[in-house]
Amino acid sequence: MEHVTETRSKGFFRSSPSTAFDQYLHDIQKLPLISDPLEERRLARRAQKGDEKAAERLVTANLRFVISYVKKYQGHGLDLSELVAIGNEGLLKAVKKFDPDQGVKF
Repeated sequence: MEHVTETRSKGFFRSSPSTAFDQYLHDIQKLPLISDPLEERRLARRAQKGDEKAAERLVTANLRFVISYVKKYQGHGLDLSELVAIGNEGLLKAVKKFDPDQGVKF
């Protein structure tokens, strides 16, 4: 069984995912980020008005952030995949509460 390898420059990677969670980690590396603050604000405003595609774009662009945050807890007896699931739920809630006019990044 292949294990997940961690590097500072690229986060998690593997040559061929061996578990569903490994596949998830592999797949989210392909998702585009949002680098333009104006695009992020436009998406957030649309999401506030109920645009599910805009909300989904905000969430998917930030899935790697969840991984980078929860990997701090790796090796502390906590299941990484469960922490990622909780973090992803947090992203869904954050999209609903985020105020793009506060001048902060999502």
